Amino acid sequence: MTGRLYDAGAVCQRWWRSLQKTHENDKRNRQADPAALAHLRRDADVVTAASEPQTVRLYRELAATLGWSGFDETRLAAVAATAHVLAHVREDTKGRQTTAYLLGGKEPAFSSMRFQQLTLARTPEDVMRAFRSAATILNAKAPVADLATGILAWSGAFGDEARDSVRLKWIYDYHHQGQARPGTDDESGAETPAASA
Repeated sequence: MTGRLYDAGAVCQRWWRSLQKTHENDKRNRQADPAALAHLRRDADVVTAASEPQTVRLYRELAATLGWSGFDETRLAAVAATAHVLAHVREDTKGRQTTAYLLGGKEPAFSSMRFQQLTLARTPEDVMRAFRSAATILNAKAPVADLATGILAWSGAFGDEARDSVRLKWIYDYHHQGQARPGTDDESGAETPAASA
């Protein structure tokens, strides 16, 4: 499953990059589609986001990469929620830290109550709303591939097992457990009493 999530994240990251005004090297992107991003940002629900041509393009690219065949309502809704939220991201932080890590910690950017609401989101509409809020809290700066796989999994694109697995990983990272080195304090890097004993 991890390989499929990684592949999906890479597809979403390429799709997002293709719509931006500049390439990674800051050269002008002649294929950019800022109007599509603006439309996706304004879409109020999953059905409207699904009707956007760039959402359909992302669905096709994911289907080709992941071997999805035919129409799948759950997957299309997940892709629509993903496209909508990614349209709110202005800068890809490229996974230096996970999205959940950026949201959490001792002084979280995203309150524990809001994070709990995010973890309880089940429907594509709720997922879209919760993740859009997270992107906004992060000032439109997020690791695009990680954010995308979170939304896709949360929305059920990979089934219930992947949804629960990703949700648990996000909870772990939100509390900064996933980034700590063994034997160090997760925030300062200082040795913990147990490590120095």
